[in-house]
Amino acid sequence: MIENRPDDVIQSLVVTVDALVVKERRLMKIIQRLEDDGANTRGLMIESITITKPKREFDSPEDKDRYKEIQRERVAEGKKLPGREVTESTTSGDNKDLLLRAHAELRMTVSEKKQVLNQLFLMGITLERIEFERRRIENDDTRLALEKAKVELYRQRALGIIDLDELIAPAVLELDEPGDDG
Repeated sequence: MIENRPDDVIQSLVVTVDALVVKERRLMKIIQRLEDDGANTRGLMIESITITKPKREFDSPEDKDRYKEIQRERVAEGKKLPGREVTESTTSGDNKDLLLRAHAELRMTVSEKKQVLNQLFLMGITLERIEFERRRIENDDTRLALEKAKVELYRQRALGIIDLDELIAPAVLELDEPGDDG
C-alpha cells in the first residue's frame, strides 16, 4: 500500500520541513533581537500596531458616485478636511513576556519539524524495505522460473524432444538434474 503513495506526499513533507526551517530561523532572529533590545530598554516594547480604516458600502455604483461628489463639495466648501480618517493604536508588551512567547513558539516549531523529519525518515525506511522485498520476490520468482525451465528441459530431453548437448551454452545455465542438491 505504501509503495503506491505518490511522490507528492514525500514532496509535501519536504516542503513542510523547508517552511518550518524558515520559521525557525525567523524566530531565532526575533529572539536575538528581543534579547538585544531587552538590554537597551526598560522591559516594554511595542507588541503590535493596529490601523483601522472606515469602509462604506453602497447599494449601487450610482450611490457611490453621489457620495464621492457630496464629499468633494463638502471639502470645497470647507466643511470637511481632505483625506480619510485612520485610527492607529499600539499595544505594548513586556519584553520578557514577548521573549517567553517567542521561545515557546520556537520549541513548538522545532518539535513539529522533528515530527515531519521522523515521518520522512520512517517513509524512507519503509520504502527501502518495500524495494528490498520487491527485489527479493523478483529474485525468488526468477529462481522459481529457472527451476521450472530446468525441469521442463529435462522433461523434454527425457521425451526425446530436444538434445541438451545441442544447446548453445549449457554451461551457462549450469543445468543440474532436478532434485540434485550437490
